[in-house]
Amino acid sequence: LGVKTLGELLASVAVDATEFHVVGPQVPASLSGSSERIGHHSVLHTRALLHEVVSKHSDELHDLCIALHPGFGIPRHRGEWQPTLQLLAGSGARLFTTAYDRSEE
Repeated sequence: LGVKTLGELLASVAVDATEFHVVGPQVPASLSGSSERIGHHSVLHTRALLHEVVSKHSDELHDLCIALHPGFGIPRHRGEWQPTLQLLAGSGARLFTTAYDRSEE
């Protein structure tokens, strides 16, 4: 989500504060390590794999993990996702994912 779109989403969320942690190898290097505030909400960007971030910084996962077009079913991506999926499966965290679109391969 772009910041403007995320800001619109945050404005519609009926909670006092929410923390979004955007993690992935495709997070732009220029954003990695940066954080921003949108009202009472915060967004942190990290260019890494989720299992690396959790093992380095915390034993706790967020309430919801969202994977946008992750490519779980594509053989060349399975090795990348296996440690993160194992971490999520053992954590009780909720996982929301969208379908993979081959045109994005």
